[in-house]
Amino acid sequence: QGNYSVLDPLGMPELYINCEATLDQNVVVDVDTCGRGSMTRTFTVTTPGLSGSCQQEITLVHVSDFVVEFPKDSTFYCGTLPLETGEPIIHNADIERIQVSYTQQQFNTVPDACYKIQRTWKVINTCVTGAEADQEVMELPENQLGLPFPDCDLDGDGDCDGKTYRDSWTASQMPGFAQATQQYGPDTDPDLNPWDGVLTHLQIYKVIDEVEPFFVNGCSVPEYVIPFPDCEATVTLPTPEIEECSNYDLLTQIKIDGVWKDGPGPHFGLEPGVYDVKYTAYDNCNHVSHCNTTLTVINPPPVAKCKSSLTVELILQTCSVTVFASDLDDGSTDNCLNPLFFSFTPQVGDISLTFEECDIGSEPVNLYVIDKYGQVDVCSSTITIQQPSGGVCDCFASVQGIVKTETGAPIRFAEVAVESSSGNNQTHVTDGTGNYYFDLQPGDAVTLTASKDINPANGVTTFDLVLIAKHILNVNFLDSPYKIIAADANGSGTVTTFDLVELRKLILNITTELPVPSWRMIPESFVFPDPTNPWASPIDTAIYIPSVSQNYTGQNFIGVKIGDVNNSADPLNLSGHGTDDRSATDTLVLTAKQTLLPGNRIRVDVYPESKEILTIQYGLTYDTTSFRIDSLVPIFYAGDTGFGYNEQVPGQVKTSWFSESAYPVLYNENVPLYRLYFTRKGGISLNQAVLTLEPSLMVIEVSNGQGDFLALQLLTEFASNATAFLELDTPNPNPFGNQARISGRMPGAGDVLLYIYDTRGRVTALKKTFSGDGEFQFTVDAGDTPSPGKYFFSIRTEYGNENGVLIRQ
Repeated sequence: QGNYSVLDPLGMPELYINCEATLDQNVVVDVDTCGRGSMTRTFTVTTPGLSGSCQQEITLVHVSDFVVEFPKDSTFYCGTLPLETGEPIIHNADIERIQVSYTQQQFNTVPDACYKIQRTWKVINTCVTGAEADQEVMELPENQLGLPFPDCDLDGDGDCDGKTYRDSWTASQMPGFAQATQQYGPDTDPDLNPWDGVLTHLQIYKVIDEVEPFFVNGCSVPEYVIPFPDCEATVTLPTPEIEECSNYDLLTQIKIDGVWKDGPGPHFGLEPGVYDVKYTAYDNCNHVSHCNTTLTVINPPPVAKCKSSLTVELILQTCSVTVFASDLDDGSTDNCLNPLFFSFTPQVGDISLTFEECDIGSEPVNLYVIDKYGQVDVCSSTITIQQPSGGVCDCFASVQGIVKTETGAPIRFAEVAVESSSGNNQTHVTDGTGNYYFDLQPGDAVTLTASKDINPANGVTTFDLVLIAKHILNVNFLDSPYKIIAADANGSGTVTTFDLVELRKLILNITTELPVPSWRMIPESFVFPDPTNPWASPIDTAIYIPSVSQNYTGQNFIGVKIGDVNNSADPLNLSGHGTDDRSATDTLVLTAKQTLLPGNRIRVDVYPESKEILTIQYGLTYDTTSFRIDSLVPIFYAGDTGFGYNEQVPGQVKTSWFSESAYPVLYNENVPLYRLYFTRKGGISLNQAVLTLEPSLMVIEVSNGQGDFLALQLLTEFASNATAFLELDTPNPNPFGNQARISGRMPGAGDVLLYIYDTRGRVTALKKTFSGDGEFQFTVDAGDTPSPGKYFFSIRTEYGNENGVLIRQ
C-alpha cells in the first residue's frame, strides 16, 4: 500500500557520498493468496547531475503452521435443543486457505445411550496439499508430541489435550520455517514444502433420549374450502413441527368413511364435514407421541338472489292463493352444481305460503336458499297480494285458541272474553274440546282473558297437602311454576302453611269456597323468568293483539286448578272430585269399637292398624234420625285439626290428615285415632253400627311413605255395656310446653297408674296415685318427656285401661 517501512528490517542501502542526495524506493510484489512469491525492491539515488540504482530480491515462502482444536467427545440428554456438538477452532490461519468438512455414522444400538454419532472431521489447507488433498502424515495431538508444558500448548488455551493438532507435527518431526522449502519429509508428495496440509480427528458423541417427541405448535389442520366448481375436496395434510433430538418417523392418518387412511395424502373425494386426523411420532428410542385433531372441509354457502318483488292475485273461487318460495328465485347460485332448495324459513320443508283475503297488500318476505349440506343464504323480497280479476274477496279476521291444563288436557266451562277497540265485545264458554273462536273486525285491537270459578274442591285431596308441605319444608320441590301457583290457595303470592289451612278447610267441607277463584288462567305464551319463583315478575293474565289483521290461531291459555298440585282435577268437570287414577297396593283397616254407656250414650273408639301412613282422608256418615253426635276427642291425632264434624251439616264426620314433617308416621294399633261420643235417640239395636264409610262424601285416600296408595276398610266391634266404666278427659293443654294435666274418673276408689312412653315404646315416666272417690289427676312435667315430640300415655286401673297421646312442644 506504499508503506515500504515494513521492509526496513530486510536492510537498506548504505550510501557513501559527500554531497546532498535523495534515496527513492520502489517495490514490485508478486505474491499469491497463500503468501508465496517474491518482491523486488529498487533503490534509486539522485544527486545534482548524477543518479544510480540497485535491486534487492526477496523470496516469500509459505509456512503451514495452522493449529486446529477439534470439538470434544460429549454425552447429551434430550430436552436441551439444539445439541451443541461443537465445531473445530482454527488458530494461525491468517493466510491459509482452510476448508472444513466432516462425515459421520450413526449407531442406534448402544448399551449406555439411545444412539451414538461417530463424526470424522477433516480440515484442509489447500495452500500446501498439492494436487491431491490426501493425508500423508498422521499428526499426533499436542499431548502426545513429547513437549513439556507450555511448549505443548499449541492453541494457547492453558492445557495440552488430545484434540488439538498442528499441521504435519508428530513426535519425531515438527517442520517449521527452516524446513519451508524442503521437498520431502514428513509429507511424501513432490512439492517444495514439508506439510501435507490435512488434519483429521474422530469425535464421538452419545445421545440419551428420555423425552417423547414433542409437537411444538400442536397439530391443528387449517380448514379447507372447496374451490369452485368442485363438490369434493382433495387434501394433503400438513406436517407439524416436531421437536426431537433423535431421528423420528411420523405416521399421518385421516378417518374417511369410518376407515383410517395412512399418509398425508393427497386424499381425494372428501365431502364437506369434519374428519378426525391423527399424528403419531416414533423416535429411535421407542418413544411415541400422539396428537389428535380434525380437518374441516367447508363447502361455501350458496348465494341467494331474489326478485325484488312478486305480485299475485287471489283466486276468486277460494279467495286464496299459494306462492312457492321458488317463485321468488332470480338466479341463485351454488359453489357446487347440486340442486338448491328454496324455503320461506331456514327449514327445507317450508316451501310455500298461502295468502287469503285478509292478506291483500304488500308483505316483506325472506327467501332462504339451502344447499345439499344444509348451508343457507337469505335474500329479501316483497309479495303483493291483489284482489282477483272480476271479483272481490272480503276480509274477516278471527282469533281462536284452546284453554287447557299444563298437561294439555282441554278445560271445559272456561269463559273466554274478548274486549275489542271497536266495541265488538264477546264471550265464549268452552266445551269439552277447550276451544274458543271469535270473528272480529280487521284492524281491531283486542284483549283476551279467560276464567273459571266452579267446584273449588275439584282435584284437591290430602295428598296435595303433603306435596305442598314437602315443598314448604324443602323436602321435595314442586316441579313446575304452574304447580307452585296452584299451591297458593289464598292468593298471597307465596306458598305457606296458611295455604294448607285454607285447603284443609275446603277438604273437610268447613268452607266451600277459597279466597281466590278456583282456576287461574295464564297465557301459554308467557315465559316465567324464574320457574322456581313464578311471582318473581308480574304474571300475564291477558293476551293482547294490537291489530287483528289476519286469522290468529294458537292464542292458548293454561288453566291452573288452585289446590291441585298433582294434576288430578277433572278439567271437564264430569266428576265431582277429580280424575286421579290410583291402584291400591295394600289395605288399611280401621276398627270402630262401640261401647254402650249409661244414659243412652255410645262411645266409639276408632283404632288403626300398625302401618306407616303419610296421608289419610275419608268421610264417615251416621244416621241422624238415630244418633246425635256430642263430641269428638282426638287421641293419636292430639293437637291436630284435620278431622271433625260440622253441626250445620249433620250426619258427617270427615278426616283429612297428613304428616306435617312430610315423612310417614307409624300408627299405633293400641291407641285410637280419636273418640266419638253419641246420644241414642230411640230404641235401636245395640249391635247397630253407628259409623259407615262413605266414598261419595269425599275421596278416600290413604298413602304411605313409598308413594303407594292403600285401600281403606272400616270394621265395627261391639263391646259389653258399661254400667260403670273408666272415663278419661282430654289432656290439658295438649300440645303443652312445661306442664300438662291428665285427669279422669272411675266407678270407685283404687290405685291409678300413669305410664308415659315414646314412639319406640320406651317408658320415660311412671306415676302412681290413690283415689278415694274415683276422681284422679296427674301433672306431667317437661322432665317426664326428654325432648319435644309425640308421646303415648296409658292410664291403668282395676276398672280398665285407657290410652292417649301427649304432644310436647
